Amino acid sequence: MAAGRVVVSVLGGDALRRALAASVPRLQAALDRAIYAEANAILTDAKKRAPMDTGTLRASGYVTLPQPSGAGSRVEAGFGGAAKGYAGVVHERLLTAEGEAIRYQAPGTGAKFLESAVSAAQGGMAERIGARVARSLAPGVTTASQSRIAALAPTMPSEERLPPRAKKSKKKSKKKKKR
Repeated sequence: MAAGRVVVSVLGGDALRRALAASVPRLQAALDRAIYAEANAILTDAKKRAPMDTGTLRASGYVTLPQPSGAGSRVEAGFGGAAKGYAGVVHERLLTAEGEAIRYQAPGTGAKFLESAVSAAQGGMAERIGARVARSLAPGVTTASQSRIAALAPTMPSEERLPPRAKKSKKKSKKKKKR
């Protein structure tokens, strides 16, 4: 051995690389489902915080399906549809035309309803996403193992993307009666 030099050989390195590459789509699909679930939880909270007159604003909330974006995936949560013309105004307006604070009828509702829901969700978001990924990848695995997986999952890069899997409906088959 030369001074200051160490050589390490890994047996089965090619098989390990193939196995890791094969797991990337499964990991990405689990991550996509986890960020979609997190966005839906944020939207549910934002709907509770949104002011309500006719209910159109609250009903206009949406979450997009995960889409590839850079080295990860992207989902969008927001308000639009029938409320597209005024959702942004209601979200941003803090004062009346006279410069007074707007007082909403229901406590806990008002402007910045989406922004405040996102702010409230930020604490622990990476841990929740990681835990969802771990549960998805390793159902029945102990909590300690899931915690170790969860700590790594949100930061792992991917080159392939898969949309969340749709649940297939099971058709009931008719059984022939014996006579």
